[in-house]
Amino acid sequence: MPNRRESFLAAVLWLAALAVNLATATRSPTAWHDEVYFADPAVHFAMGEGYRTTAWTLVGEDVRWPGLVPGYGYALGAWLTALGVGLWQVRALPIVLAAIAVGWVWWTARWRGHAGSSGAGLVLLALLLCGAGTVFSYRSGRGDALAMLWWAAAYAAASRGDSRLSLIALFVLGLVAPWCGLFLVPYVGIMGVILLCLGGRRWVGRVGAAYAGLAVGLAALAGYYRMAGAWEAFVACSREYQSGVLSPHFRLRLDGLWDASLLLVLAALAWAALVRERGCAGRRIASVALGAAPTTGLVLALMGKFPAYYSWLVFFPSAVALAHVIPCTARPGARRVLVALAGLAIVVGLPARIGACLMEWGARDHGRVAAFVARHFGEADRVACHPSAYFALRPVVGEVYPRATEVALELPAEVRRTITAACVRPEIDAGRLVEGFGGRWVRVADLDAVPGPSRPGRAELYRLVAYRRVEETIP
Repeated sequence: MPNRRESFLAAVLWLAALAVNLATATRSPTAWHDEVYFADPAVHFAMGEGYRTTAWTLVGEDVRWPGLVPGYGYALGAWLTALGVGLWQVRALPIVLAAIAVGWVWWTARWRGHAGSSGAGLVLLALLLCGAGTVFSYRSGRGDALAMLWWAAAYAAASRGDSRLSLIALFVLGLVAPWCGLFLVPYVGIMGVILLCLGGRRWVGRVGAAYAGLAVGLAALAGYYRMAGAWEAFVACSREYQSGVLSPHFRLRLDGLWDASLLLVLAALAWAALVRERGCAGRRIASVALGAAPTTGLVLALMGKFPAYYSWLVFFPSAVALAHVIPCTARPGARRVLVALAGLAIVVGLPARIGACLMEWGARDHGRVAAFVARHFGEADRVACHPSAYFALRPVVGEVYPRATEVALELPAEVRRTITAACVRPEIDAGRLVEGFGGRWVRVADLDAVPGPSRPGRAELYRLVAYRRVEETIP
């Protein structure tokens, strides 16, 4: 159990990370299309327009659609109803959910002895709060943070052994897994196999309970989509936005395995496996974690994709494994190497991102976009826009169609006819708007990027152009 000093230090670290994330939430990353996809149905709900979307061009506006992660869609809808619609509000929810998940994982690891010392526990907490891929995921307004909370609950339940309460909890967690993110379906399958290989028969009951719940949860989710009239849209979007072997445009996407923090943690585990004595439990755990990380990433990529924002799925268990190994390493020199690698994994994550925010504060200012939108668009407008303008536009105008300029022909002709204005990147000129929406378009104003030195890792700048339709015809 953590003592008072460790609990105090952990609380300070946890609160500091939460405060820094909330204070800089709108500065990094630049608003992008994934968070618009996750947020749009919830934004419509919060504005009293029902769970519908104009962001998913493959989904009709009259379809009840909370996104591909329905649990997060409903949670975000309730959150925005209470706090209002805006970029900060959308990003604040996953930041809070991730913070709760990380605190829960830390407490479970210390309670169950998986992090066998105060130092190892604090290293684990810092890794989970600051890992580069994890930070990108929970700061990007995506629904993955709900799955992080699910992971924390599953870890706590699985660590209780084969008690009746544990089996019931794992069944329920298996049931809700598809609602917290469909990528958890193959993940649960993979982790179950890994745990059976690691722990043998004593894991059969717990893995079986999770698998049974997962089967029920999948059936319930399919039934929900059918009842909502969204099954066909769900299938179409799943095929379009995945790149695994079942996709018509297969591409092996393994970006998540190149997360810098993950690679450093895996390097630490490899070092631990080399310096520990044969037959040692720490050596075995390090070896299993080293094999499980790339295996999990590869299977997830084959089943759908494994982008950078999914790297936490292998980073969390790898960090727990490292926290277990650190106190077991007898030689001080070897232990210092582990802690140094863990420290680097922390620094390249949240501290590096906050440093970039401070150096590029003006370039990352979403308030400039909000002011630009308020000057040039009004409540009567229906706007085709670049995703970076969505959160500024949505509270101001009548309707927003993000990415409509890229996929205009996927929209029904009657919808294209109603669009009165556009807020797009400079690469989209009036000719492109005529091709997509017909009529005649006039350039109204430009939002120029904040000037600054060009260097690697610089944020994508807010560069937008306002157009207005002056002739209501369509080809």
